[in-house]
Amino acid sequence: TLQLELYINCVRVQCGGVAQMIFSPAQILSDLQSYTTLLDNDVVMTGTPQGVGEVHRGDVFLGRLKSAEQTLIEVEWLAE
Repeated sequence: TLQLELYINCVRVQCGGVAQMIFSPAQILSDLQSYTTLLDNDVVMTGTPQGVGEVHRGDVFLGRLKSAEQTLIEVEWLAE
């Protein structure tokens, strides 16, 4: 039931289930850790879904991991 939501500048540009991903989060993290170090609070962006568009300096991102309607994790960051 895990879902990911992404907002850019307060506009929701993505909402989808983790089960819809081609590669599982565990596989993505395992592959990344084979050649880089991940630290607490790192944000892993795996691609640009249709409709998201380009990232511009100053864009404000908000990502949420949800289970059903409950938000488990919410992270906001600024594109620099």
